[in-house]
Amino acid sequence: MSQDTSSSLFSVITSHFSDSALSGVPREIQLGTLDSELETIEKALYRARRMRNEKVGACMLPREVIVRIIEDLQSIWRPRRVYIDGNQTDTFKAGWMSVSHVCTLWREIVLSEPLLWSKPTIDVLDFPYRYIPDILIRSHSAPLDLNIEYADDDPRTHSILSVWLLPAMLRRARRLRIDCEASELIERISTHMSRSSDFIYLKELHVASDYLDEPIPLPAPFWSLPHVTSLSLHNFQVPWTSPIMSSRLTKLHLSRDFVGDRLSYDEFRIVLSSLRFLEDLHLADVMPHLGPIGAWHPTKILLPNLRQLSTIFTDHAEGSRLILLLDLPSRCVREHMFRFWSEVEDISSKTDALGRLLPAMALAGHDDIELRHLHVDYYRMLLLTTVISSHYMSSSSQPSSLSKDITNTLHLGSLLLHDKEKPGNHASSYIPYVPLKHLETISLDVSSVRHINEENLWPHLLHANSVRRLALSETGTKSIDRYSPLILDVLRVPHATGTGGESRMLFPALQVLAFPLSQDLAVHREFVIGLIDLIHARQDHGVPLHELNVSREAGPWAVWDSLRTKLKVTLIDYPKMGSPLMPESSRV
Repeated sequence: MSQDTSSSLFSVITSHFSDSALSGVPREIQLGTLDSELETIEKALYRARRMRNEKVGACMLPREVIVRIIEDLQSIWRPRRVYIDGNQTDTFKAGWMSVSHVCTLWREIVLSEPLLWSKPTIDVLDFPYRYIPDILIRSHSAPLDLNIEYADDDPRTHSILSVWLLPAMLRRARRLRIDCEASELIERISTHMSRSSDFIYLKELHVASDYLDEPIPLPAPFWSLPHVTSLSLHNFQVPWTSPIMSSRLTKLHLSRDFVGDRLSYDEFRIVLSSLRFLEDLHLADVMPHLGPIGAWHPTKILLPNLRQLSTIFTDHAEGSRLILLLDLPSRCVREHMFRFWSEVEDISSKTDALGRLLPAMALAGHDDIELRHLHVDYYRMLLLTTVISSHYMSSSSQPSSLSKDITNTLHLGSLLLHDKEKPGNHASSYIPYVPLKHLETISLDVSSVRHINEENLWPHLLHANSVRRLALSETGTKSIDRYSPLILDVLRVPHATGTGGESRMLFPALQVLAFPLSQDLAVHREFVIGLIDLIHARQDHGVPLHELNVSREAGPWAVWDSLRTKLKVTLIDYPKMGSPLMPESSRV
């Protein structure tokens, strides 16, 4: 604005307060007249400031963009109650709600958009109950996502809970998540559930406790919630024939810290098979009675729409048997974890159990699916299978949301350091059970290289004739320099096949090698010499390498200029805890 315009505006405003402007106004009402003028000016100033703010970038954004920004803030700037130094008083931090003070436009959007009040999870013990009317009004009639984390019997939380647990509030719940130390909270909530038929919005129920000695039943009012599609229980249980275990379920997570009571296999099978729309199943030490091996021929559990199966079992043998009794779609993603095994567990039964399970995880019986990529470290095996293109393209019934790649994972659980050396405790022990015919990529951590060498498992990998890419990753504390010479030597010389004195090179189709290296050439001197020897040896045997991938930190090494006359050398950002050659969908 020019200086002349500014001066003119100033003159216009001040002229209303001059003696000449008041000359015709009786003295007794002059102050009132001036107050009216000031009020008008203040309104104009308020309007002018708002018009000015509307030109600021944040206010020129489309309304839907501002809503999205606030939604993103909700996940990282949560409202919370803060107690300081054990003080009985608390401070409430409004979090994302503070954006209502940015400007008038943003405040209007925050207060008038129901989605912003109904979508985020409400941690009820972090919200003073005086906010309840505001939340109910601003969310309109939209259902709510309620989270109750009750850590202790703090009297300060009693009054808050008593209001949030009113039936009028619980009936608004779309998701109800309850994490508690003891069952008393669950009992309190159940007394506020007047009629289960009132819970027309409740779709997701999660109830968990890490502090119970054994699984306990949920109170009866939870059994008949009519519209639940996602049920997650940890150390709690409901009768398997209760109405909540209905065909509406698309997600079922049942977990225990202890195995507890078992139901019959037929009961277990009938209930799970009735969940015909189930897409996501998680079982942790939830185990039915299984009959004796050989003398028992059960009907399998059909789960035709399952997309994701995850399990955690303490008993390797029983867990593997149950998994193999689940009749799953080939496209179902499977993740199986077995807790560390005890001193009394029979290692042969564990090996046999996992040996039967791995071919199923590799989908070995499916003509249209091939195991193409394998990653092994000391506690985990990733098996990435691929639907063969011709089958994938010709199948008109394939859901468009499904990828042609399926990554299945086996975890051997959390092992103590000294347990890793025991037989069967390293994931690479189970390589002999993996179908290798179509394998194209293999990734090993340094502990796997050591273990395969010590257990003489390399001959089993002679069947992997299609491997074109091999990566070494460092997922443990061992230095790569200690064990990389082992794999260089293995790749350098022919190996006996065990058939009539025949021998051949390991991975004859191998083209690409990947190694994580540091910038210090002196540390890797032995590796460099072994690598040069390997390149010459494979070339002499007619199976030359084509490319070497190394960490970008090692880029300044002069040796790469010499090696580039033999093969392509590519500098890459090597992942800290994984393989650069595994597909992105399974990157570890």
